[in-house]
Amino acid sequence: MTPIIGNIVRAKDIGLKGYNKRMWAACADCGVERWVAVDHGRAKSTRCRKCGGKLGASYLRPRLGKDNPAWKGGRIRASGYIKIHQPGHPRSNQGNYVLEHILVWEKVHRRSLPIGWVIHHLNGIKDDNRPVNLLGLPKGEHHVELVNQALKRRIRELERQQKWVWRYEFKEATNG
Repeated sequence: MTPIIGNIVRAKDIGLKGYNKRMWAACADCGVERWVAVDHGRAKSTRCRKCGGKLGASYLRPRLGKDNPAWKGGRIRASGYIKIHQPGHPRSNQGNYVLEHILVWEKVHRRSLPIGWVIHHLNGIKDDNRPVNLLGLPKGEHHVELVNQALKRRIRELERQQKWVWRYEFKEATNG
């Protein structure tokens, strides 16, 4: 049995998955007939995929950047870092975002960050991108710098503890 335009059947009856209904309809541009999903008794689409794509219809194209209603000015947070929308930057990811601390370091030093280098946040706060808090290092030295900072922190803690012990011992010695 050949379907007639406007026929509505269950998807299961024509070999498709699901319980929704389908309508036999013709494309508004090329006239190709096909099964189309039905919404409230009407065909959901008036064009076939081929014709819809040719038109470059906005409903088929993702809205990127400033055209997207969720656009927040090109500044996002990810894993504690701040990313800035910079299309064309050599270090931009697939979404055209670059870590803000890289942009700040490059602006201050008036050159791009060398390959194999990383930016270290001296105070350990990932979103503190003030130039005085950023240090560009080759990748291997970055690890050494982190170890050195941890050791210096532990030494300061031990010195503070020792100071209290010395004060207590001195107090005991002078009173007793």
